[in-house]
This record gives sequence, structure tokens and C-alpha cells, in this order.
Amino acid sequence: RGSGGAAAAGAAAGAGAGSIAVQASANRTQLENGTLLRRWLLSHKRVTLEEMTPDNSHVFLDMLDPLLIFLVDTKDRAARQEGEAVCEDVEAELEREKERSQGAKVDGFHMVWSDCKVYGSQFDAQGKCPVFVIVNTLTLEWQKMPLKDLKPLARKNKTSSSAAFLGWMRSTSAPWRPPKAVAEAAPAQGVNGSGANATAGDPAEGGSDGANAAAGPAVEDGPQMVSPEDSPDEDGAAPSTDPDWFTRVVEQDDITSVNSSVVYKYERYQHLLSSVADLRFSFEAKYDKTVKFDWSDFYAVQKLHVNMRMLVQRPEAIESAFHRGKIQALWKQIEARAALVRDIQTWTDTKEEKNATRILFGAKLSKGYGILRKLFGRLYKTLHARALGGKLEPMGRTLPVDRRNASELSVREFIESYARPGNPVIITGLNLTREEPWTLEFFKQTCNKSVELREKNASKKSWGRLQDAGELPLAEFIDTFATNATRKKWYLHDRPLPLLCPEVFGPAPYTGFHMPKYFAGDYFQRGAFVRYQHSWPSLFVGSEETESALHVDAGGTNFWLHLLSGRKEWRFYSRRDLINLYWKPSTAHYYIDAFRPKQEFFPLLKHADLYTGIQEPGELMFIPGGNPHAVRNLKPIHGVSMNYVDASNVWMYIWTQLQEEEWGAVEMFTDNVSIPHGLRSDQQDLSWGEWKSTSWNELQFDIF
Repeated sequence: RGSGGAAAAGAAAGAGAGSIAVQASANRTQLENGTLLRRWLLSHKRVTLEEMTPDNSHVFLDMLDPLLIFLVDTKDRAARQEGEAVCEDVEAELEREKERSQGAKVDGFHMVWSDCKVYGSQFDAQGKCPVFVIVNTLTLEWQKMPLKDLKPLARKNKTSSSAAFLGWMRSTSAPWRPPKAVAEAAPAQGVNGSGANATAGDPAEGGSDGANAAAGPAVEDGPQMVSPEDSPDEDGAAPSTDPDWFTRVVEQDDITSVNSSVVYKYERYQHLLSSVADLRFSFEAKYDKTVKFDWSDFYAVQKLHVNMRMLVQRPEAIESAFHRGKIQALWKQIEARAALVRDIQTWTDTKEEKNATRILFGAKLSKGYGILRKLFGRLYKTLHARALGGKLEPMGRTLPVDRRNASELSVREFIESYARPGNPVIITGLNLTREEPWTLEFFKQTCNKSVELREKNASKKSWGRLQDAGELPLAEFIDTFATNATRKKWYLHDRPLPLLCPEVFGPAPYTGFHMPKYFAGDYFQRGAFVRYQHSWPSLFVGSEETESALHVDAGGTNFWLHLLSGRKEWRFYSRRDLINLYWKPSTAHYYIDAFRPKQEFFPLLKHADLYTGIQEPGELMFIPGGNPHAVRNLKPIHGVSMNYVDASNVWMYIWTQLQEEEWGAVEMFTDNVSIPHGLRSDQQDLSWGEWKSTSWNELQFDIF
């Protein structure tokens, strides 16, 4: 308003409350100038786009959605704000399309900004910023458009700037979409490959809400591929018969194509090397007797430089060195490698990094990384060709998880039949809370603390595809999680009770909880300064709408969950089947959905052994370390869980710590002093107080 009275009233009413006071001298012409008003509004708008830097660029390039980068001079505030406004308009346009689509698939984009001085030369944009660059993350092909060209494009197309810009983004990025020929010719396949009708019906079982979903138009230019996460019920199109989509998705990551430092190249190389090692173990377990494959490149890259070698080739080598008293040799290798890591972390893009020796090391890392990527591609092309030709053996089986009563299952049999060989089991007949049952009402009364909540996001590549959902008092969440539409999707996931609510264990001598004898020998409890010592048991609470996607628990740790109420469905694959599960190396991401598998996308999946189990209240599910697993709640649930290390998986744990360069943990678990090794076959259940106060160094063990 231009009146002095209105301005004065606004200033008085809004003082200290965030209101905007208009000066009385402002005239109508100034206030109605749309350009000036827009600039003023933009100057007060918060920053919305994430920043892409050389350190985090691989995160964005790993995503399947096309990547829009807004390159701008960091000092050009006006251009930065105008570019962000364009991106916000595009997001709004996509939301409107989503609403109009009535559930049909709408292409997505990831949008970031970056410093033109850093990435301008890579995209031929020096002196041309501000500029938009759209990157096809599958092929790393890109095109650019200067910000100043947006309005002329809109006038030419006789449409809004956001619509014109979105049209340009789509025409140049080749988002995931099935080839036209395949969409017209190939029949839709269900989980069992039984034809189009197999997918109709219940969406929860991978089916369509209807048989007549409209197919999207095929992209005429650029790469044409089907997203492994898009099913016929989502975009109405039949799946691609191309068996090598997986190799192309993974091969997109090239550390020579970004402005990467030596330390970044070293980290990426080491991650991929250890990932390929894991795949090699799985290949040997599943196919070594039936499929010939040349692994010589895996060893060749390790000969390029002494610091490109794996410190240990297998977990069994650590165990052998430990028992033969040769572990000091490994420690010396670790000391040398740690010195290298400390050294290269101090290198910068200055004279030091331009040192000839370091340039040579960086070049060898790039070469080795490229060789490993090609090895990965050859491996899956070989397996896909045999699978599609009907020449790959063995076929997978669907197996029920064993059920054993605790009264008939000894510690020794549990270790030798389940934990060590990596077989899941449901244990019945346990009582973990012998004094007062740990009901939801018990937790409301005893542990009304504020808790962080999670929710599943299928587009996330995070562990279990979970993301932050917010924070609530535990009592409020318990009262509403089974009825509130929003909170039914939220999950209280793995919250550590010893840190969150130690009161639940009761007063001294802390008999409110008993640790089952099978897990009482946890090595995390034996060291003085083990970071996970007080993380478990942890609490889970969630409705029937919550689940965790396929994942592996960190560190090769074993895991168990005791269900206090509700009903859960579990699906497991053996760690020996990693080769068949379409895991993206160096990440927590699996492309398959264990509950809605699409074998038309994943020809190796039918060769994996699948374990299934339904868990009822009072039962405990055990998941061995390294086993990929997924879980969904069939009813509202609450339960307690634990991750742990003992004699059954300690070498796997140490192996993972080596790959993650957690040198302190490796030394602590191998010096034979800090962490005494072994279990007792006569171990009994322990109360919380007994478990936490046991002197493990004073005990004799007979299971190693």
C-alpha cells in the first residue's frame, strides 16, 4: 500500500514480528514495477539449491535422475537468485504435472548450483555464466543454455518460461524411458514371468492398479533405457529386454571426468577395489565351478603401485595371520598405508599436487579405476548372456527360515549351524523381560524422551532407503503411529535404549532385561573404548505401512530383532548371492526391491536363494552378518534389536574395518589383549547388570 497510514500501521503491528513495513514515500509507479519488486523479493528469498563441489559431485552423478547444474559466479547474487527462481518454477510445474497425471509416471530431475570458476571450463562455459547445464547421468553427455536465452526461448515457443525451460531439459537429458519397439512388442511380466496378467491386482504385490495405464512416449533421441525401479504399473510400459543396463549404470562413474584430487581418486579406487573383491568372493561361491571368467585384471591393477594393493585379499587371511602369530606384519602394512593417507590428505591443488610423483600416482589410480570398471562390465555381460541363454547354473530356491525353540538349541549348535555359515533362524521360547513386560505403555511411562523418526523414500539411495522424518516425544508417537495418516509412514528405527532411556533396565542390579545366551559373548562389550558398546539393545516402533528396503548391516555385524508386538515379514539373501542382487559397488544401494522383485529387469535374481519368514510376537529373528535383507511390518509393531560381533563373524568385521581404513578398530580386535577372542559353549542368559559387568579377560573359552 502507498498510504502513510497503512505503512505506519504495518510498521507498528509488525515490529519484531517479521512483518514488512513500506515507506510512506513509496509511490505507486515504484510499487507496480514488477522487475524491481521481483528483485526485491528474490533478495530476501532463502537459498534452496544444493551446492555441487568437486568433493561431493560423485553423489549427484551417481543418481539416476538427470542432473541440472546452474553455473554462476558466487559473487553474482542477483543471477544466483534469478536462477534459483527458475528452478523453483520448474519444480512447481512438475508438481502440477504430477497432480494432473493421476498417478502416472512423471520424469524427475535433480537440481544443484555450482561455482562457474570451478566447473566452467569442464562445460565450456567460461565467460558465459550464468548458464544452465543438463547432464545425462547415464552417459555423462551434457548441453547448456545461458540464463539470458530463457526468455527468448519462451517467446519463440509461445509459452511460459518454466514450461519452455522444462521442455528444453527433457529434450536434451534423455530421462529413463523404455525403447519404443520394446514397449510395443514385449509382454508385461510379473514376478513369476507369467505374462501381462501376472502384474494386475494388488499394488503391494507388485501389481498395477489397473490394466490400462497409459504408456509414455518413447524418446527419439539419446540413450533409451528402462529404469530398474520403474515397473509396468508405474509407467504403463513393458520392461526392457536389454540385459546390460546394469553395466552401463555403474560404468557412468569415471573419476577422470571430474575435477578430482588425488585423495578423491584414491578413495574411489579403494572403494571400487574392495567392492569387486566382494563380488569375486560371491562369484566363486556361486559360479566358480560352472562359469569361466578371467579375474587377472583384478590382480593387475594392484601391481600398478604398491599403495594400490589390498592389504589383505580375504578375511580368511586375517584369521590365518592372527592364529599363526603373524599379525604384526599386517600392522606394519597398515602403518605405511596410514602414512600415505595422511600425506595425500594434505595435498592441495597447488605446487605439491603438481609434483611429478604425485601426478603419476593419480594417473595410475585413474587407470586402475578404469580397468576395474571394465572388469565389472565384462563380469555382468558374461553372466547375463548365460542367464538369458538358459546356461547359468545353479537356479535359486525359495526357502523358509528355520524355526528353533531355545530349549532345544545350544550355543554351540547356534554358532555352527547358523551364525558361522550365515544362515538365518527364528528362535522361539525366549523371555528377555522377566520382571515387567516391555509393552508400549511401559515405554510411554518409562521413556518419554524426544525421538528422531525415519520414513522410507524409494528414490533415496541411502541405507535401507530411509530418510529423516522429524522428531516427536516418544509417548506422542506411540499414541498416534497406528492411526495418524502421516505418522503411519514414520518409523522409530534402531534408537539405542542405553543412551536414550537407561531407566528401562530397572534399578541396580539392573534385571529388567536379559541378554540371550546366544549373543551374550558380544565382542563390543569386551574392549574399554569400543564406540558401539552402549548402542544396543535398540528400539523399533512402526505401523503396518513401514518397511526397510534391501540392505546389509554395517561392518559385517550379526543382527537380531525380538518382536514384542505385531507381525513382521522378512526376506533374506545369502551373502554368497551378492553377485546376483544388483548391488551398486561402493554404495548402500541395491536396485532390486525384495518385496516387489522384477526379474525382467534382473535376469540373475532367479539364481539367488531367497529365505522368507514371518515373525510373530515373542519370537526372535537372527540375521547373519553380510546377509542382504529387507523387512516390512504386516501389523503395527514394536521390538528391540542388537548388532554384534563375536567368534562367528569377527574376521568379516575386521575385513570391513580394513576396507574403511578404521585402523584403530583393526588393531584393537587383533592384538589379542584388548578384545579376548572366543565363546563359551555353556554360556547362559545374563541380566543387563551381569552382562555389563562381566570380566571377559578372566573367562575360559571353548568356541573360537
